[in-house]
Amino acid sequence: TYTYNEVERPTAGTYKISLNHGSYNVANRTLNNVVVTLTFTDGTTQDISLGNFTGTIPTCSAYYESGVFAVDKTVASITFSHSGSTISTTTQCVQNLQLTQVTQLAKPAFCTEEEWQTSVTRYGVCGKFVYNSDNNTVRLPKVTGFIEGTIDLNALGQLVEAGLPNIIAYGVNLGYRSIQTFSGAFYTDATSGSEGSYGGSFRTNYNVGLDASRSNPIYGNSSTVQPQSIKGYIYMVIATSTKTDVQVNLDNIATDLNGKADVDLSNTNDTAKVLMGRMAMPSNRYIDLTIGASGSTYTAPANGYFIFLYNTQATSATSWGLCVNTQTEIGIYPPAIIYAAEGYRAWCPVLKGQTSLVMYYNATPTLLRFVYAVGSESEA
Repeated sequence: TYTYNEVERPTAGTYKISLNHGSYNVANRTLNNVVVTLTFTDGTTQDISLGNFTGTIPTCSAYYESGVFAVDKTVASITFSHSGSTISTTTQCVQNLQLTQVTQLAKPAFCTEEEWQTSVTRYGVCGKFVYNSDNNTVRLPKVTGFIEGTIDLNALGQLVEAGLPNIIAYGVNLGYRSIQTFSGAFYTDATSGSEGSYGGSFRTNYNVGLDASRSNPIYGNSSTVQPQSIKGYIYMVIATSTKTDVQVNLDNIATDLNGKADVDLSNTNDTAKVLMGRMAMPSNRYIDLTIGASGSTYTAPANGYFIFLYNTQATSATSWGLCVNTQTEIGIYPPAIIYAAEGYRAWCPVLKGQTSLVMYYNATPTLLRFVYAVGSESEA
């Protein structure tokens, strides 16, 4: 096993592997099921199978070279192994193991730290990321101004310089009397021919031209009006929700969180505990239900309680009624009785979606009611 230091660690790219042997002439020897294992900095591994080798191994030369394969992470170490050999010792065969990079994987959205700083110094922006493998950190793009949409992966973060179409004009044979010293966008050049005699000599005519790029290189830098921009993907989010602007003062976050409960409610005070305890109690909100035959079940529309009232019918026969949660088997109801009376009551607590079983014998049902818990009043 060879372990790379942080400076020499191979990064993402395509690679090939070669095996070299030691200073021995070995004829007709085999290595079976040769495997090279790459261990990455995140702890994961990748096995590269090199197959079997049979034949003469000439002195000090690479006897095997793998095909090209891709690596998408940073390699921390590399290990050689095989399942069997006819060579007396492995060191007679394998002296060194080389992992050679063929190409680097394209990372269009990334650049070097030097490129990032150069772009920011020159243009004030850089649309690319910088990955620091030593510290395992990422520098974010610096983007101001315009963002130009693209669907080209290789154009991500690309800077488009500002530009305007050039302005060009040209005047021919304007005459020497018109010639002055021009600067900026105007220029002159001499042409053949003469205007005529002036003071006993002939003078040369001149051409005068206009080229706006001579004054400012932004002219001619684009075929259309182009502001400086950064190319990037543009995502559209379509939803039926309504966005509400919320202002958050970062300096006051700790203060704002002081009055909030932890997810396990471990930081609640006595007042909060009283309020939480009240949430499961019966509220003043309820609905009356139609009572079915004995043995009917009823589904809770929210967290709360089923209440069942009934009257006994006989003085000499046993009468009873019950109301019980079919999931928890919890219910409170009177014992069986053998005398006539009114106003017997049975009830059970339920969570939303749980069912209650209501049964009665020799009894006249008078009321079946679902009472909402205080914490579920909003569902009423």
